[in-house]
Amino acid sequence: MSFAKGTFAQRFSAMGDEAEAKFQEVWTASYERFGWSRPKLKIGSWPPLLRHVPDFATSSELIETIGFGRDGIIKLKLKKVDALLGWNALLPVRVFLWDSSTSRWAATPIGVIYEACLRSPVKSFDDGGDYYAVVAKGLPVEWTSDGQT
Repeated sequence: MSFAKGTFAQRFSAMGDEAEAKFQEVWTASYERFGWSRPKLKIGSWPPLLRHVPDFATSSELIETIGFGRDGIIKLKLKKVDALLGWNALLPVRVFLWDSSTSRWAATPIGVIYEACLRSPVKSFDDGGDYYAVVAKGLPVEWTSDGQT
């Protein structure tokens, strides 16, 4: 089955795993795993700040990894963005973006992503939940092609 024909849960899971793997491949600073990775606990009823924990931590910041594909749209759940802003009040949050269709990545402060969210339409996933549809092409970030660091 093609990626595009998978359920939201299948697509979302694959994109997250791929983005995390790319981060681990290219990130040169020291880091540790920080957030949830397929928890066995049922955390759906937890407050968003506890459900949406950034994926990695360095000694000076938290890193959230996000993948997107051929459509060039970064789909960010509204509650996730709010939670990342909450984490940002504790320690700076940087978002690592992985574009699987062009094999490029970028890392930028959550504030840059938040500003883009405010200018982006809000849409709904097929399986429920609203998200900001951020066009990656318009982000003021410096992209690095795969293989270049």
